[in-house]
Amino acid sequence: MRGSARGEMRTFAQRQLLRAKLRLHHTRTRALPLPPTWDVSSPRVFVMLAADYGNLGDLAITQAQVALLEEMYPQRLVIPVPISRTTVSVKTLRSELRPDDLVTMIGGGNTGDLYDDIQWLRELVVRSFPGQRIISFPQSIEFSDTSYGRWSRRRSQRVLERHGDLTLLVREEASYERARETFPGCAVELVPDVVLCLDRSRPVVERAGVIVSLRRDREALISPSRRSEVIAALAAVAAVRERDTHIGDVRLDQADADEALAAIWSDFRAAEVVVTDRLHGMIFAVITGTPCVVVDSATGKVGDFHRTWLSGVPSVRFLPDEPAMAGWLAELAQDIGHVEPASAPDGAFKARLVSVLRSADDG
Repeated sequence: MRGSARGEMRTFAQRQLLRAKLRLHHTRTRALPLPPTWDVSSPRVFVMLAADYGNLGDLAITQAQVALLEEMYPQRLVIPVPISRTTVSVKTLRSELRPDDLVTMIGGGNTGDLYDDIQWLRELVVRSFPGQRIISFPQSIEFSDTSYGRWSRRRSQRVLERHGDLTLLVREEASYERARETFPGCAVELVPDVVLCLDRSRPVVERAGVIVSLRRDREALISPSRRSEVIAALAAVAAVRERDTHIGDVRLDQADADEALAAIWSDFRAAEVVVTDRLHGMIFAVITGTPCVVVDSATGKVGDFHRTWLSGVPSVRFLPDEPAMAGWLAELAQDIGHVEPASAPDGAFKARLVSVLRSADDG
């Protein structure tokens, strides 16, 4: 057996072991009494898998999703359920949900086998509330072309198609096509990422320098050596600050999350330009009115999202290859200090998302 095949089998076994551990944990988890603050007579909206970890993009999705739902449903109680409390919460809610409650799942980029623990929790939510109206907020969908990826895709297909009242919102054309092919029994809609509903362009401050927000993880397309070269080239013409949208393996409550988001948006507002390969690095630049230069990630989702929603936004410049990066660096040497700030989104993204959500909830 070749080494690649052995490695793939080992990965398959490791992933199956992770799922077995998650199932065991869920089996041993006991339902708790319904929190008093959730026990209200009015219809409720639950935000399942709400981020409480150090990914600022997912934290921003949670904040934006909760704010949008509160605006859309002023007569309903909107309840974020932290992802770390998923297993106990689904057991508690299984006997407590009412027909007029709406269940939503967090948006993001974790539908598929890349982040398999979150995918398992997503499937758990769907399995736990059969027939209950569920809307999955805008996701990127990617199942790898490996034995495990193909198995995971079939597994997810079975779980989601059996539900009966599930709407999948996806955020790029590529994910839309994948979702329609993989989940033909589910309603699928193409909408923008919910964070584009936010305007974080104020207060207006004096701008200077470049923010670099480049990945260091398995989704990075730029090599570590090339990353260092880019930063060095930028530092030769401007003050450079590195600011990732991931702040580490930490657990955050709502106040901590709001503080972390306010801090990065403040940093983006103070920059003349942002350079990023993170999808939410690009989106944070848009909502703070900061011109940005974007390179793709290894999954291709950043380029897909740009082509789907932001190709007509003048302040967002997508660089498809290395020569384009070199050309832009030469331009920056001439333009730095004179780059004009951009405008925040005009409301069209929000209007599109609200229209689709209302249609999905009306059934």
